[in-house]
Amino acid sequence: DCGGQTGLSGGKLYAEASAMWKNEGVGGFFRGLGASWGRDVPFYITFFSAYELLEGLVKTHLQSDPTEDLSPAAAFMCGGL
Repeated sequence: DCGGQTGLSGGKLYAEASAMWKNEGVGGFFRGLGASWGRDVPFYITFFSAYELLEGLVKTHLQSDPTEDLSPAAAFMCGGL
C-alpha cells in the first residue's frame, strides 16, 4: 500500500517507490496499465479514424484544392467533432 498517492515529496516519493519495488517488484510500477490501455487504445483508434474520415470529407467537398493542407480552423473542427 502506497498510502496517499498525491502530494509525495522527494524523500517520501523515494521511500514509497523503494517499498513498492521491495514488496511488488517491477510489476508494481505497471499495475493498472492494462486497464489504461483498455480505455485509451479504443478511444484513440476511434478518434484518429474519425479525424481522418472528416479530413477527407472536408478536403474533397469543402476545399477548392484537395491537395492543400487543412486550415487550422478546419483541422480544429475535424478534431473537435
